[in-house]
Amino acid sequence: MRVYGWDSGLLTLDGLIHLILPSFSLASIMLPLFIRLIRSEMMEILETEYIKFAWAKGLAPRRVWLLHAFEYIFSGSCWITFFPGILLVVFVLVINLLGDWLRDVLNPKLYNG
Repeated sequence: MRVYGWDSGLLTLDGLIHLILPSFSLASIMLPLFIRLIRSEMMEILETEYIKFAWAKGLAPRRVWLLHAFEYIFSGSCWITFFPGILLVVFVLVINLLGDWLRDVLNPKLYNG
C-alpha cells in the first residue's frame, strides 16, 4: 500500500502481525504488577465484614468470589489504569505535535508563505 508516496506494509496481514506482537510484549511487562495488586486486594477484601456476612449467609464460594469480591476489586482497579493511560496518550500527542512544530520551524523549504 502506498501512503503519501511511501510504500507501507502496515495494512497487510504481515504488517499487522508485526504490530500486534510487540504490543503484547510491552503490555505483558506490567502484568505481574497487576496480578500482585489484585491478589493483595483480594486477600484484604476477603477479610472484610461484607464478605464474611456473605459466607455466613451460606452463599457458594464461587458466588462470593465472583459477585462480591471481584466486583469490588475491579471497580477500584479501573482507576489505576485509566489515568496513566490518559497521561500516556497526552504525552504521545504532545511529542508528536512538538516534532511537527520543530520540523515546520527548522525546515524553511516547507514554508510556502
